[in-house]
Amino acid sequence: MSKAKHALSALLVIGMGASVLSSSAFAFSGFGHNHGRQAEVIERAQQLGREIQANRGRLGGNYARLMSQDRRILRQAERNARKNGGYITPQAQLKLNQEENRLSQDIRHSIR
Repeated sequence: MSKAKHALSALLVIGMGASVLSSSAFAFSGFGHNHGRQAEVIERAQQLGREIQANRGRLGGNYARLMSQDRRILRQAERNARKNGGYITPQAQLKLNQEENRLSQDIRHSIR
């Protein structure tokens, strides 16, 4: 592999690591831990993120896409809570759970 490809790979790894840390910081900032629906969505999204990290080398090039989906779910949960007085509605939880189910399937199908 050329030096440019090595440098690009290193930057990608650093960037993805930083985004994982920022997602974790968001999840541990206190948001959602006072409400059951939010805590459930956050915990599952974090678990999916850990699963993606654990299988990074076996995801057939889908690592970045899967991490992006995971972060999108966390951001959507935060937006829903802001919009609804600090908590997510049962309808929003249903939609987020469906997105998490889809991400879980994508992870399983990507593992090689």
